[in-house]
Amino acid sequence: MTPIARRHSPPAGKFPTYRACLRWEFGFSCAFCLLHEADFVAGGIDGTGLTSVEHQIPRSHAPQLEDEYDNCIYACRFCNGARGDTPNVDVAGRTLLDPCTSAWASHFKREGFSLAPLGDDAEYTAQTYDLDDPRKVEFRRARTGAITSALRMLREGPERVVKLLDAAVNAREQDRDVLVATAHDLRGFILTAAKTLARYRIVPLDAPVSCRCGAAFVREAPRFMVAQCLDLEDR
Repeated sequence: MTPIARRHSPPAGKFPTYRACLRWEFGFSCAFCLLHEADFVAGGIDGTGLTSVEHQIPRSHAPQLEDEYDNCIYACRFCNGARGDTPNVDVAGRTLLDPCTSAWASHFKREGFSLAPLGDDAEYTAQTYDLDDPRKVEFRRARTGAITSALRMLREGPERVVKLLDAAVNAREQDRDVLVATAHDLRGFILTAAKTLARYRIVPLDAPVSCRCGAAFVREAPRFMVAQCLDLEDR
């Protein structure tokens, strides 16, 4: 995985106006703990206060960089709140990693649903943003479980429905009703599975079509995210 490349160049403005650009820039995901907006809420996150604009160099440390776009990063409420105004470099010389210059895959190793830091800078980053806050770990576990179960249902469910209905044709009357009812219930589970996968689409339903900053707008998810996703229309 490569660092998150900047694709927008907004004109100078106030940092809150960059929010729409940042959502697309960072793939609607927290740049630090990697949770997607859909992990927090389905249907759209705007107005919930669950995500915010984080400053790589805190405003309290460098107020002149408050409205610099390249100093703004999309982050979840938990990561933003965990950091506060923690300095970029601690007394031991450890430096907070910047997701726009450092690839997380080079500094963290996945262990189950946790992110194990590799090196001092990664450790400082993990501590500062509390990357393995139990809530974040549970969100990762829930997303993986939901997607895995939904994919299995979509792959195997239709064939099971057909087998149940075929069995019902030659079954005794009292058994036929049970088989048909079971097939009906299974169809419901298949529809639910499809809705689950729709929730975890890369681009959420409330994805912005323009930004208040007035920048030329790139309405495309980051390539590294697209490469990790499934096109369900082909399945």
